[in-house]
Amino acid sequence: ERIEFGSEIIEIKPYAFYQCRALTEINLPNTLKTVGNYAFCGCSALLEITLPDSVETLGNGCFEECDAIKTFTAGKGLKTVGNNAFMLCPKLESVTLNQGLTEIGDKAFANSRIPRKCERPWRLCYRLQTVEIGQIAVVHKSCVGRSV
Repeated sequence: ERIEFGSEIIEIKPYAFYQCRALTEINLPNTLKTVGNYAFCGCSALLEITLPDSVETLGNGCFEECDAIKTFTAGKGLKTVGNNAFMLCPKLESVTLNQGLTEIGDKAFANSRIPRKCERPWRLCYRLQTVEIGQIAVVHKSCVGRSV
């Protein structure tokens, strides 16, 4: 299934599409500012996420447990990636972050089958092949987990 949002949407509320397992594609509008906490958590058929430049905030766990996601591309306006935003996305192969990003939350790209404390920042991102990061002001110590 595919979701097309109206052009006046500025926020996707928390848990709006929680565990919509048949959802394969979302087309986010250029007016969107915020993806709420756990908005798409458990949408296990989503394959890729491309944010429009208008999106500033990804809430906590917004794409957590999206098992099929392979690609995430941030738009130019993204400032904050919340805690656990992409946690448990084992097929994530490519992440492109923008220059204006200022904060990546705790365990944002981590897999939950990890030790609770780890000194290295890329934990259990075994399939992650590329990461492009501009100037980041805050990266939490455990944002992505153990290096491969």
